[in-house]
Amino acid sequence: MSLETRIAGSRRWLAPSLGLASLALMLATSVAQEPAPKDEPKKAEAPKDEPKKAEAKKTSKSERRGPGRHEVMDYGRFLTATIKAPSPANNNAMKGIAIKLGGDPEKTATICFDADLLRVSAGWTGGFLRLKGTPFDGSHGSWPEVNGTQVFGTRPGPGWANADGGFNDPRPEPFGPLPVGWAKYQGLYRSGDRTVISSTVGDAPVLELPWVEGLGTDAPMFTRTFQVGPNSRPLTLVVADFEKDAAPQVGVKDLPPGAEIRLIDDRTRLVLALPASKESTRFRLAISAGPKLDDARWTAAVDALGATPDLTPFTKGGPAQWPQTVVTKGTLGSGDGPYVVDTLTAPDENPFKSWMRFGGMDFFEGGTSAALSTWSGDVWTVTGIDATLEKLTWKRFAAGLFQPLGLRIVDGKIHVLGRDGITRLDDLDGDGEADFYAAFNHDMAVTTGFHEFAFDLQTDPGGNFYFSKAGPVKSGGQGFDTIAANSGALMKVSKDGKTLVNYATGFRAPNGIGVGPEGQVTSGDNEGTWMPKCRLNLVKPGGFYGVVDLAHRDDRPTIYDEPICWFPKDVDNSGGGQAWVTSDRWGPFSGRLLHTSYGTCSLYLALVDPQAEHIQGGVVKFPVKFLSGIMRPRFNAADGQLYIAGLRGWQSSAAQDACFQRVRYTGKPANMVTALKVTKTGLDLTFTDPVDPEDAADADSYDVEQWNYLWCGEYGSDDYSASTPDFAVKTLELNRLRLDPAKNREAIGTLTKSLAKGRDEVKVESAKLSSDGKTISLEIKDLKPVMQMRVRGKLKAADGQKINLEVYNTINYVP
Repeated sequence: MSLETRIAGSRRWLAPSLGLASLALMLATSVAQEPAPKDEPKKAEAPKDEPKKAEAKKTSKSERRGPGRHEVMDYGRFLTATIKAPSPANNNAMKGIAIKLGGDPEKTATICFDADLLRVSAGWTGGFLRLKGTPFDGSHGSWPEVNGTQVFGTRPGPGWANADGGFNDPRPEPFGPLPVGWAKYQGLYRSGDRTVISSTVGDAPVLELPWVEGLGTDAPMFTRTFQVGPNSRPLTLVVADFEKDAAPQVGVKDLPPGAEIRLIDDRTRLVLALPASKESTRFRLAISAGPKLDDARWTAAVDALGATPDLTPFTKGGPAQWPQTVVTKGTLGSGDGPYVVDTLTAPDENPFKSWMRFGGMDFFEGGTSAALSTWSGDVWTVTGIDATLEKLTWKRFAAGLFQPLGLRIVDGKIHVLGRDGITRLDDLDGDGEADFYAAFNHDMAVTTGFHEFAFDLQTDPGGNFYFSKAGPVKSGGQGFDTIAANSGALMKVSKDGKTLVNYATGFRAPNGIGVGPEGQVTSGDNEGTWMPKCRLNLVKPGGFYGVVDLAHRDDRPTIYDEPICWFPKDVDNSGGGQAWVTSDRWGPFSGRLLHTSYGTCSLYLALVDPQAEHIQGGVVKFPVKFLSGIMRPRFNAADGQLYIAGLRGWQSSAAQDACFQRVRYTGKPANMVTALKVTKTGLDLTFTDPVDPEDAADADSYDVEQWNYLWCGEYGSDDYSASTPDFAVKTLELNRLRLDPAKNREAIGTLTKSLAKGRDEVKVESAKLSSDGKTISLEIKDLKPVMQMRVRGKLKAADGQKINLEVYNTINYVP
């Protein structure tokens, strides 16, 4: 609904003198109820004298099911998301913070603050948010919307003027924050039921407290209390945008001398102009949330607000919002294998009905406590991590974050990665809850793309941060929506949080990365457009990893940087992140790389084989099972064991919504492949423990297949015979022809038919076992580069235990 259909009244502008206690813009606001969206029609209530008819009325599937977990969850005093408002047109706050106002849960009002543009995109009464989107109701191509009656709004653009007094958007694309010297969001303070926004405008620090007064009366009003530090230049704030001469009713209290409210842009924009000042100033802005009052009543209502308060006390912390804790008991794994999986039971039943789906995890110093983020916006701490897991105490530390799927603790401070960037959480008063949500780095560009997740959070030895960002995949999975500066990039943020750069590009959905003890950066990626199957990458600065649409290069790439390996879909259909084994108490894999599969809930050892200028390798699966889609593997320095957090959200074989589990080494022989090397004559497979020579030296013990994938702009790929002559050359030609599919339709069809589908059997000519009994050399004639190989074998360890050999690998280079 457009603003003019909700706002009506007189079109008079009174210009009272600046010396009055309050200024009033006597323009009225209608409180007509906003009609329900077309896809959610209002249901007419049955007349009281027709109860039987009402009972017979059919109920919808959603009504029979009841509210979803996303609808009953308490999100705290605010929730960060991309938020859609009805007006003005195209009013999406990419990094919107919906802030609940008032202390009465039965009488609600909300404002949305746009952290990119420092504007209040909308203010409304009667509800909070209609929670749509992947982490909420599971829908694709939608995002949270205003749920209530909108009172005022501002159109997308800077919320404060630049040094010249102009409001033209300076950004090269309509995403990301304003330039630092113009205005910058610094974070927000939470104190009881108050939320204070911190920002800088020019060189002036600004605190803002949004609130609502008088809900339930005939004179309700939104208030915005400002505390502006010394400013060397005039400042101008956008108050509201509207149809011509239909402004909301506005007043001010304690406005500093020389300030004034103005109508600009042909009387369609209301602004508040402040003069330069060597002193800090405090004032209050009021916007009517009810029907028009006459001049005297409105002025009296604004005057009745009292003196403008000092906002500094709200920046010191406040009473605990979630004092309750939840205690759970973990479960120790059992079995006779080299590794067992212990479960740290999640607090699924909690006072806040918080939906537990873990997207990030890290340990505090000492290793007996950890912090975990949830996809729904929470951060929880847990203590009692020990050998027994008898008593795990969970506490909600923060809420309202923007789909936080990464977490890192640095110098005792929790840093969380959301879709808006990295937020540092500060507990100012030591009560176990975050009081300041600092915008450590929020420079990342965000669009409305539903699939544009931000993944993981790691640091290198120099303290720099790394994370990845998915491309804006279209609903349905094929192709991309609007591509912004950081879409499909792995990013690096400086230790101090001041700079963000694209470290590498060409990623589709790299859920999870890793950074090794020497600064090695790794990532996975998921099947889709330009991604024939999932892959594991050793990432180089400036590298390109496959998705042409997300290359961020002037010239269209015709080849990608080689992966360590590709994965068939049943091995990994959605990666979850990597970790380097930094412990010498976790079996025979110290210094090695691990890869997690979110999609198949599996843990793999990566067999990395760097040769010449090439990287290649494969994976072998650990014989363990997990409860959910595993991600974010980290080693605990206290016990030297591997911990993994995860969730069930998008495509996964997970059994539960969340898991927090420990992979514990039992001390028994692993009997696993621990290294793979491509030689001139075949493959060398090295095991952790000696292998029985009888089967190991028999070429018939092995079953080897190989095949290629088609790298192109289509979704995924079939299996293609590796015996097709010049397969790589034909792939490049096919991609060239597809640039103009209408013109080249016949040539595309002919070339496609020449690519034979299927897998090729590979004969093992001979097998030899090394003198120490740990390395098997498989002789394979005419070995050549191939995207996918599978090596299977039925062997026995020297101690008699069965070994079900299964390695999936890629050969990029044959020496």
